[in-house]
Amino acid sequence: MASSLGLVNNFLQMRGVDHDFTMNNNRVVDQIFNTFWILFGIGICIQSIRHQLWSPAGPGSGFIPFLTGLLIGASGFLLFLSERSKGSKKEETGKFWENPIAVRKVLYLVGSLCIMALIMLKLGFLLTSILVTILMIRVIEPKKWIVVISTSVVSCLLIYSLFQFLMQIKLPKGFLGF
Repeated sequence: MASSLGLVNNFLQMRGVDHDFTMNNNRVVDQIFNTFWILFGIGICIQSIRHQLWSPAGPGSGFIPFLTGLLIGASGFLLFLSERSKGSKKEETGKFWENPIAVRKVLYLVGSLCIMALIMLKLGFLLTSILVTILMIRVIEPKKWIVVISTSVVSCLLIYSLFQFLMQIKLPKGFLGF
């Protein structure tokens, strides 16, 4: 949300308004953006219901947009509740992009997603997603290897099962056949 606040400050400065948002105003702006995400998610859900969500053959054309709308709306709602629970705590944080460790993490994540796109057809969805998820978890917040590997395998198997068996969507199979 700090980037949202920066956009608002930049917009006001371009218009000649001499006002810099304080922490109390930060919370208001954050809540406005959180409300936007809630409403945006609801809008996506409403529009996707106009399409067929489910058919006898499986998920319809509105199913994935509906799930996306739910995810966006729920995320906005959770952020809204999180911001409300903070109360009047004032927390000053530095700028994200000035932190070289944060920039490096973002570059690793973007790079790993690019690598995933390049090797998925050769290794298959399941193997590629497990390897990339291991890399991502280690980069974001280094944990013990047992936690990293078990989280990666379980989450990727759940996603694979959801798409392959429940929604019957074919995912790329690698040279190992899965």
